[in-house]
Amino acid sequence: MYESKATARSEFAQFRQMFLLIGGILCAIIGLVGLLNFFNAMMTGILSRRREFAVLQAVGMTNRQLKTMLIYEGLFYAMSSVAAAFILSLAVGPLAGKMLGSMFWFFEYRFTILPVLLTIPVFLLLGWLIPCMMYDNAAKCSVVEQLRDTQ
Repeated sequence: MYESKATARSEFAQFRQMFLLIGGILCAIIGLVGLLNFFNAMMTGILSRRREFAVLQAVGMTNRQLKTMLIYEGLFYAMSSVAAAFILSLAVGPLAGKMLGSMFWFFEYRFTILPVLLTIPVFLLLGWLIPCMMYDNAAKCSVVEQLRDTQ
């Protein structure tokens, strides 16, 4: 059976599109899991220390100071996550690229910083928004009620 050059190119383009689609979907799923993990870690950290925050308020910490502390903590977690992702991508990227290059002759590894840069605003927004929401939710109760709460 004879296969023309145009047919071979068309089939290769379809294979390449499928490869990009599956890779993109897997990256999106892993990214979503990472975002949900970040969200869960932030919320768990705040919820598990509610009593500690109530004690701090009982000895004189103002609501504004507590909210500011939580926001700074959230932003620190966000920037730490971005820094860890950047360092891991620098370390693991070339190794994975080399492995994929040996498996697929058409694969060429290029490090791009754009995905890391695109995650910075998302993580900063979450690092600011989650503590604000959690604080507003906790501020509905008085300090005495928060101290009595054993959860």
